Amino acid sequence: MGYSKIQILGNVGGNSIISEVKNKFVIKFNVAVNTKHVDSDGVISESVIWYNCSYFRPSREKTNLAQYIRKGDHIYIEGIPVITTYLNDKKEVLLSYNVIVTQVELIGASKS
Repeated sequence: MGYSKIQILGNVGGNSIISEVKNKFVIKFNVAVNTKHVDSDGVISESVIWYNCSYFRPSREKTNLAQYIRKGDHIYIEGIPVITTYLNDKKEVLLSYNVIVTQVELIGASKS
């Protein structure tokens, strides 16, 4: 049996929302990770990877953290990576990066 874990340090893309799924509560939010790459010619390119995050909680009382996960905040998460595919409007196959969150640390609030 195997186990995979991902660690992400990035910025929250929008205020979190709380949903109820099968008598459990989920704090949903997304995190952007900005990266820079330098190719063999020294050309720098930047990219952003978005992660859709789901933090399952056993009761509504355990969702208080959601009020502190706000757009622009710097956040660290750990969790189980889940990658799925989907078709966009142009019928192209794209990847969706999802994380079932097991740990959250709020690093800093946005300046706005």
